[in-house]
Amino acid sequence: MAPRKGKQKEEQPVVALGPQALDGENVFGVAHIYASFNDTFVHVTDLSGRETIARVTGGMKVKADRDEASPYAAMLAAQDVAEKCKAVGITALHIKLRATGGTRTKTPGPGAQSALRALARSDMKIGRIEDVTPIPSDSTRRDEASPYAAMLAAQDVAEKSKAVGITALHIKLRATGGTSTKTPGPGAQSALRALARSD
Repeated sequence: MAPRKGKQKEEQPVVALGPQALDGENVFGVAHIYASFNDTFVHVTDLSGRETIARVTGGMKVKADRDEASPYAAMLAAQDVAEKCKAVGITALHIKLRATGGTRTKTPGPGAQSALRALARSDMKIGRIEDVTPIPSDSTRRDEASPYAAMLAAQDVAEKSKAVGITALHIKLRATGGTSTKTPGPGAQSALRALARSD
């Protein structure tokens, strides 16, 4: 019997979206993790940084605004990114971790560690881990009376004391006094706490 002349199924070639690689060879991307105290961004690009492969934020994964920077939201975002990377054929990631930086805090937000751990647990190989938090080469003068500045000064004093062999300190706390205020400034408590914590 002759074949029917109707529509015949044409075999369509399978299109691979990712880079060409041999079996068992790692294909690297770069995961830019920006963790502030308001949100966590997990952004994967190719090695040049020009082509975005996946970008998911903590805010895309939770409904409440207060949960955007949470470790749970960061974990969900990282898992989502890992799935998209695998679909494209990326098997390994270099990590670039960034806090807000500049004149603001240089400490990564609460989602940084969770995002990194989630990427590692989702069978993505981790290459190098790099901190790319921007550090100002020059900026406006820092407020010398702030508790933060007092804490830094106290830590500096503690380090220098240890270096010369001083192991204990007698502390005399003094406010401006005289006809001015007799209440210690805002940095007094921070300085005392920093000295106590520095062993």
